[in-house]
Parts: sequence; C-alpha cells; structure tokens
Amino acid sequence: MSFRRTANTHDRWLRYCNQMEPVVAATGLPAALFRRMRVFEEFLERGIGGDGEEGHTELSQIPDSAFLALEEFVNGYFDFQSGYPAFSQERFRRFRRHG
Repeated sequence: MSFRRTANTHDRWLRYCNQMEPVVAATGLPAALFRRMRVFEEFLERGIGGDGEEGHTELSQIPDSAFLALEEFVNGYFDFQSGYPAFSQERFRRFRRHG
C-alpha cells in the first residue's frame, strides 16, 4: 500500500505564489521565473533568469521598488538566503544591508 502526500513541494510553491500574487506583480518580473521553484532559485543564485519566451531579466536592472517587493516575496518563503549570492549581493549593493 502506498500513501500519497497531500501536498508536494511544487504544489506548496504554486500555492505560495498564488497567495503572494500582488507582491509577485509588484516585482514586475516575468511569470516564467515563478513557474518552478528551481528556476526562481537559479535567478536568485545567478542574477539572470528567464527564457526565450519572455526574454531574460537581470536582477541588477530592476528598480528598487521591484527589488523590495522581490525581497518581501523571498523573505516569506526562503529561510537561508545566503545560498543565493546574486540576491544577497544585490541587496547589499542597493541598500548596504544583508537582510
């Protein structure tokens, strides 16, 4: 007999994205970055994300207001942000703070 998990990681990710939809919209980032958690994490790690469908986005090019919305989104889901060097470095570059 097998048991099905009630919610897997991907389901939880999509549910969080839906709950945070106004914040996601305020980031101005392409929806493709939010479709899969791994794609989003790669964006935070590298600072560049997207695909040919919606173009690519550079973390360093988004306005401060969009970055603050992104930070709110990230803070609500990810505990260990030091694993995302591009995000951490960009936050420090803009606001001279680590968290």
